[in-house]
Amino acid sequence: MCISIPGQIKEINRKSFVVQYNQQEVKVPNSIINNLEEGDWVIVQNQTITQKLTAKQAKEFFKLIKK
Repeated sequence: MCISIPGQIKEINRKSFVVQYNQQEVKVPNSIINNLEEGDWVIVQNQTITQKLTAKQAKEFFKLIKK
């Protein structure tokens, strides 16, 4: 089993997205979600953005894993 951690989109290029996790940035080549913008919180699985989260959902996730 694995856990997917929310990341925030920092940059959108023609063919990829740059997603930031804490201090690390990862280039993600695919998305099954439309209308993504810089600053959106997302879940990435197998190099594909699979889910868009609200800022509130991302904050709740981080609160849960810190307990």
